[in-house]
Order: sequence, then C-alpha cells, then structure tokens
Amino acid sequence: MLVAGVDSSTQSCKVVVRDASDGRLARTGRAAHPAGTEVDPEHWWRALREAAADAGGLDDAPRCATRCCGTTPGRRWRPAT
Repeated sequence: MLVAGVDSSTQSCKVVVRDASDGRLARTGRAAHPAGTEVDPEHWWRALREAAADAGGLDDAPRCATRCCGTTPGRRWRPAT
C-alpha cells in the first residue's frame, strides 16, 4: 500500500509517496508558491494540485478527509501571511 505526505511551506508544496510497509520512496512532486508575504490561498490550492500531478497523481494512495474553515462565503480560506 502507498501513502502520501504533503508539506506546504512558504516557498513550495511538496508531495512524497512512499510504500507503507517499508518506507521506500515511490515518487515525489513539487510546485512553487508565488513570492510575497501575503498570498491568495487559491495559489496554495493550485500548487497542491500541481505537486500531486508532478508526483504521478494520488489515485493509488489513501486519502483522509480534511476540513479548512473560512469566514468569507465562496472562498476556501483567507490570504495566508
């Protein structure tokens, strides 16, 4: 079974897919975040999708539900600082 890990930092979003039984690295992906101290969260969402695609997709790696709450109707989050 494969598992995926995501690291979304200030400069980029990285995806690592590993074999759950032995930790062997299966594949990776990366996508840069735009420069700046305040970034529209849509850019971070786009980077996650790009990094996942760069890693060959996540269709074969289990996922769990996460929830991000925002205060603006129609928006996922507020700008990240």
